[in-house]
Amino acid sequence: MVLSTKQHTRVRFDEDLEKSLEMIKTMSGMVEQQLKDAIALFRVEDKSNITDRCEQVLANDVHVNKMEIQIHDYCLYIIAKHQPKAQDLRLVFTIVKAASEFERIGDTVTKICETARKSTHVIDGLIARIEQFAENSVSLIHKATEALINMDLNLATEAYMQDNYRLVYKDIFRNIIEEAKQNLEYLKEYFIVVIALRQIERIGDRCRNLNEYVYYYTKGITPTSQNFAQMYESLHPELKGDK
Repeated sequence: MVLSTKQHTRVRFDEDLEKSLEMIKTMSGMVEQQLKDAIALFRVEDKSNITDRCEQVLANDVHVNKMEIQIHDYCLYIIAKHQPKAQDLRLVFTIVKAASEFERIGDTVTKICETARKSTHVIDGLIARIEQFAENSVSLIHKATEALINMDLNLATEAYMQDNYRLVYKDIFRNIIEEAKQNLEYLKEYFIVVIALRQIERIGDRCRNLNEYVYYYTKGITPTSQNFAQMYESLHPELKGDK
């Protein structure tokens, strides 16, 4: 059956949206790898080659920045070509905002990289915890991306409520302070680790923003923490009995 003009236009619009979401998925994978590469720099014992490895991470960030521009340009193309309205237009705006969020995550990673470049001593115990904290951040990025690609509000809610990374940040921070007091000769190194820790914690905040964009697309409003808490309770009615 031959598609009507309206049906054909809708099919092309959906195809263009799918392409933009695939670009978002690619960008997400790029910043995930960036974060892993940046954290690995803290384990480099031979500091003579750390500059080259840092430069590679920084070079990859250029590609992330270019990807953001490409996504923004493509979304402008979609708006000009299809003139979407209502929820369709919100979806395009959501993709634009998500691309900017991933670009900011990439900037955060470059700060971690620059911090690692200044490190001259490996603090094994703390670095192990930093690596685990970063791995949790990679998981948050992955979950937020999956919710975004599928515009799955339930998944976005589950990911948003996984905010224990803030408690982990505070716990590691306290440990750094206590250990630094006992090793004043390496005070600079502990300060460097604190900076990296803070940057990783900010990635969790960025991921929560991504989940908020899914809520915005679905409901048409910018959500509050209370909105997500209510959604979470509706998904887990068994929790009401625990209060």
